[in-house]
Amino acid sequence: MNTSDLDFSGQVALVTGASKGIGKAIAIRLAQTGMSVAVTARTRNALDETVELIKADNGNAIAFPADVTDQPTVNQLVADIHRQFGPIDLLVNNAAVPGAPGPDWENDSDLWWRAMEINIRGPFIVSRSVLPGMIDQRKGRIVNVSSSSAYLSSPYLSSYTASKAALTNWTLSLADATSEYGIKVFAYSPTLVATEMTEIMSTSPDLPQSHRAVMIDALQDRAQPPSVSAEGVVYLASGKADVLNGHFVDVRWGIDEMIKRYQAGKDPNLYTLQVLGRMS
Repeated sequence: MNTSDLDFSGQVALVTGASKGIGKAIAIRLAQTGMSVAVTARTRNALDETVELIKADNGNAIAFPADVTDQPTVNQLVADIHRQFGPIDLLVNNAAVPGAPGPDWENDSDLWWRAMEINIRGPFIVSRSVLPGMIDQRKGRIVNVSSSSAYLSSPYLSSYTASKAALTNWTLSLADATSEYGIKVFAYSPTLVATEMTEIMSTSPDLPQSHRAVMIDALQDRAQPPSVSAEGVVYLASGKADVLNGHFVDVRWGIDEMIKRYQAGKDPNLYTLQVLGRMS
């Protein structure tokens, strides 16, 4: 998966949840390809840091603080991006929260639902606002940042796993609905990264010690830097993986290999068998 020679000069990207972690890495890497990058999150100071890092590397970026669950605010955000940068070519729906940790029968229902609001309703709202412009252009790509948790059972983080499963399934529906307009949509699993979110999952006192131990071991054994996640998004943005439109794509599996399987007439969804399992 070589992305070193890609040049996206003249294109515009919007990355949500870009104030830290994976979203920040994605925004920085996209800017390095020549894209003008609009970054959004709820925290202005952290967003400004992302923009400063991009500009220090001679990239082009603007911060637009916003809550992705607020449709009028998102509509204004997209209008501002169109006015300052032009039409959006790539949307990366990355903003997410881990949800309420603990057994469902003890969790606060409002906190549980808040994860669904941010993790699935947020991508819907942002996509709903961005898509008319993409339809007018008859091109565009949307990367919904999902997770292997979409297929894993995690009994103490059910709002997170349920929201990622919903996001992955919605990706397929959206890809089918927009294909006639030349738009490609992917559900993307960015691999395990040591972030603020995974730290919550591995240290929360609301989770059993056995669950925390599994997460800690996984982070120590398999965690990758955010840059690995960013490379996968750049590859999807290049168009080289467009045959996987609507599919769940995990950067760990090797996107090139998934493309080869698809072109050979084999179902790339067979890869999902690799992540079926249970965390305990």
